[in-house]
Amino acid sequence: MQELLKNVVALARQAGEMIRQELYRDGGPRGFGDKADIDVEVEAYLSAQLSALLPGSGVVGEELGESGSLAAEYCWLGA
Repeated sequence: MQELLKNVVALARQAGEMIRQELYRDGGPRGFGDKADIDVEVEAYLSAQLSALLPGSGVVGEELGESGSLAAEYCWLGA
């Protein structure tokens, strides 16, 4: 589990870096109101990476909904 935690922390840091880059991009962040393009991109990245860390796990996110098996032993939840 320590190795899993280490990998999840690294993914969270990478997701934060993606958001930081979006914030400071030329022309400002993409999207408008409460919907930013980076939200979907980060969730897709995290969903793919977390699923690879625990194959067969499910993922539930705010932007993309459900993927994988929600009846699996492990399920990642995002908001």
